[in-house]
Amino acid sequence: MDNNENIISELNLIALNVPEDLSPIEKVRWVYIKLGSLFSYDYNFTNKQNRIDFSSDYVSRYQTCVGISNILNLILNNIDQNIKCETITRDGANIRGIYDEKHVANLVTFKTGEKIIIDLTLDLYLIQSGCQTKEFGFTTSSSGEEDIVSLYECREMDFKMGIMQSGQYTDNKIQSVIDKLDFSNSDFENEIDIKMKSINSLFIPFKGFQESKNYINMLFGKILKHNYKEFNLKYNDKMISCFVIFDDDNEVWYLLDSTIGLVKTNPKNIKNMFDNGFTTRSNTIYDYLDKKNITR
Repeated sequence: MDNNENIISELNLIALNVPEDLSPIEKVRWVYIKLGSLFSYDYNFTNKQNRIDFSSDYVSRYQTCVGISNILNLILNNIDQNIKCETITRDGANIRGIYDEKHVANLVTFKTGEKIIIDLTLDLYLIQSGCQTKEFGFTTSSSGEEDIVSLYECREMDFKMGIMQSGQYTDNKIQSVIDKLDFSNSDFENEIDIKMKSINSLFIPFKGFQESKNYINMLFGKILKHNYKEFNLKYNDKMISCFVIFDDDNEVWYLLDSTIGLVKTNPKNIKNMFDNGFTTRSNTIYDYLDKKNITR
């Protein structure tokens, strides 16, 4: 992860080239998708001082929800007088993988009076994988004062603006893969291997670890459909995940790397990784390996 990468020029490219022939909500959507392709949620710097400083002419690609929301504010408030954008705190949001104490998103108010909540941080992995977003005007606050933008409306905007990959979402490709799966005469390990190969066929390289993991967890829910345990491993700034897929009598181990996808492994290999500098915050995986009497 290169946290020294300055993306000011890319931000300016987006801010200064918003198509003029779009409606206000389409402009918001266009910026939302373009920024979603640019940022990654910074796993290593959560709960630390916000690292964005507009005045220094430096912005890292890797941000927390606060940085991402502030940048969205800055751009949206300067592209159209009919658009007002502000940050809001989503207290009590149960959000997998987002570790800020208070999760921050954006409230967009249009001159017509329409209001929508947009949460780019949670949509990063979907935008970068070409899937349909889930957090663009799709929810309201507890007061229910905000408007809802349907998935159909989002699709129509994406199609009109030409920002849908190959004319369709990756969701369609995922369903096509699911429809072709065949596990006849397969034992547990063979079934898992077939499913993992199918998941890998849908994988794309991600710049950020969190986005790759969110995407894989989504695919697990749609394709894997087995119990699994998940552990995060780290080597310097390099993050990977270890998955143990299991039933009552069997288990299969895989590693996830954000750029190469899923790689089959085993407990002995994991033990060797720890012996060679990898660490984890989870004592559970150490206990798991001890119970198996895994030694080099």
